[in-house]
Amino acid sequence: MKYVAWFCAFLLLCCFNAPPLHGQISGDDLKALVEAPGISGYEDVTGAPGDYVLREIEQLKRVAKVDHDSLGNLLVVMQGTGPGPKRLLVAPLDEPGYVVSAITSDGYLRLQRLPQQSPQALFDALHFAQPVSVIARNGRRVPGVVAGLSVHLQPARRDAPKMDHLDEMYVDIGATSDAEARQAGVDVLDPVFVERRLLKLWPDFRAGAAVGDRYGAAALLALARKLYDGKFTGTVTLAFVAQQWLGGRGLARVLTSTPVDEMIYLGRLPAARTPSSGAPPPPPGSGILIGVADPAQPLTGFAAEIASRAKEGDIALRAVAAGPLRFANYGEPPKLPERFVHLAIPVDWPVTPIETISETDLDNLSRLLERAVRRQILPPSLPGAGLAKDHFHLPPNPPLPIEEVLKRLSGLRRERA
Repeated sequence: MKYVAWFCAFLLLCCFNAPPLHGQISGDDLKALVEAPGISGYEDVTGAPGDYVLREIEQLKRVAKVDHDSLGNLLVVMQGTGPGPKRLLVAPLDEPGYVVSAITSDGYLRLQRLPQQSPQALFDALHFAQPVSVIARNGRRVPGVVAGLSVHLQPARRDAPKMDHLDEMYVDIGATSDAEARQAGVDVLDPVFVERRLLKLWPDFRAGAAVGDRYGAAALLALARKLYDGKFTGTVTLAFVAQQWLGGRGLARVLTSTPVDEMIYLGRLPAARTPSSGAPPPPPGSGILIGVADPAQPLTGFAAEIASRAKEGDIALRAVAAGPLRFANYGEPPKLPERFVHLAIPVDWPVTPIETISETDLDNLSRLLERAVRRQILPPSLPGAGLAKDHFHLPPNPPLPIEEVLKRLSGLRRERA
């Protein structure tokens, strides 16, 4: 009977310490980050993604330093157990959206887009007639709906209004005057965001507004928890950067103030400067993407090292054509370190309220980042787990091999029969 008891205890220990399936860590973070609005320039207000990231990071006792600058960047510095390179891992926090540009005399809100250049041709049209919220200065969310002049009740009107034109879009919060709107807490420059929630789709897809702007931050949060043990060399700086949609302002600030030896950027891949071959973009679930100038050429340098780490962990990775990170400034753009790679995961319906990714891709991205930081060959994790063997423990040197235990249990059953 002692073998039966040991065997049952062994199974229970395995169950309690097994890694969570399909992104329980990254997935929970992704849900919270997606449902936290973060219009460019407003990433760190109460309830925004930066606020969530800060609260999660404060739970990690091994964090050596947390820096929050005036742009809204959040830098988390983690120190390893020995000398090594200074690594910078970057993910954006912001998303495109709107701010209140004016309040009309009859209580409607006028809008201005951030960034002012539309991210895609249908961006404004996809917000028309959608429920939105205005984040007031006191943190209160004021509900409303995007409205506009009717194109059906005025068919004979010259220069009929366009439902998707920014100058003819309004937000109705139920106020009947400017004073009433301000009494509700709304003021000019308050951010306006479309209501959203993270949807679970079959088989492991996740869809929602700003998913493509948040998965990098979710991967960095998962990595921060994995590096809690301090089993890496050198210094790792996790940069959750703001105002990337406004010409890369957040990253530019980080690069000019933080000396690094190597850098990994997680987020949307810029369009390639040269026309592509016309091949469709990789669909969600097809693996991690690494942006390069010419995917037909073999990977070299740091990119080749990342590809090697992916191969060791049985993680699908493919090179795709992408342009360089863009910075909008009047001077010289900040210089990227020589050891630089841009990683992403496939996104369907980009920059729409139903952006879709695969949670398996997200978990594999987190696994790859851990391998890149630890720089050691780790055994492949369970499918979708996103955790290495170091994160769970089995009983060392069990008294008997499992096969022997099963054999003896079978013998006991025959004796009782």
